[in-house]
Amino acid sequence: STAFTRAAFPGLADGVHVLRVQAQSAGGVWGPVLVWSFTVDTQSQTLRWRADASQQVRLSIAPGVIYMAQKSRLAALDSATGKTLWETSLSDQVSVSCADCIHAAGDRVFVLTNDSELQAFERESGRKVWSQRLSKVSPRILTWGENVVVIERNEKAQRVPAMVRVLNAAGDEQSRFDLTCEKTSSPGDVETASTDAPILVDDEAGMLYAVYGNYGACVQKRNLSTGGLVWSGATDTRFSSSRGASLLLRGGMLLASGQN
Repeated sequence: STAFTRAAFPGLADGVHVLRVQAQSAGGVWGPVLVWSFTVDTQSQTLRWRADASQQVRLSIAPGVIYMAQKSRLAALDSATGKTLWETSLSDQVSVSCADCIHAAGDRVFVLTNDSELQAFERESGRKVWSQRLSKVSPRILTWGENVVVIERNEKAQRVPAMVRVLNAAGDEQSRFDLTCEKTSSPGDVETASTDAPILVDDEAGMLYAVYGNYGACVQKRNLSTGGLVWSGATDTRFSSSRGASLLLRGGMLLASGQN
């Protein structure tokens, strides 16, 4: 028997969805990646193309292109036809549990692999432009415009806080800052963020929002261009990690959900 799971991704043309197929008779191993045409009016589904994928596959969607990483390979597929536009090698696999390890921004594709290597590729050709080795403990990447926002541990700082670094398309560092604040419950004591703290990038404004800490958590807004602190506050909600927590920016308000 085969079970189908549909997941819609932004960036594809209207009516096109990406499906993963789970072959349950084969021990629950993920099978091929499929693209279907789905019409809301008629509820019809038409198979457009299929591409074999392994259990370790990770996808990132951009207009007209699907970037697929599996094992230590990265491929760009035409979302309309499934044709492989280019394929290249990675330094290691991309973690199947990492939702923030492949991003397309500007004319680059940024990939973070299990060996903590951040690699930048040309979107048109797949040529590797540069790479950097990040800290080994749970680094993450986000994007801001054509830049990649790196979130990693600052091993040289006291209490090893999460550090944010903004790199441009050439891999040059534009700004950096640690995510730390003074605890409201214990003046003079410092709260530090972990790398999996809830973080939101406001792409249009060039701002970063972060919430971290246990009780009396810090809420901060940072300027990504300069690294400067715009404002800092506190909340009674617990935000020790991004698991079970999320941030949303709507109408000039920062909405946050936590564990209580």
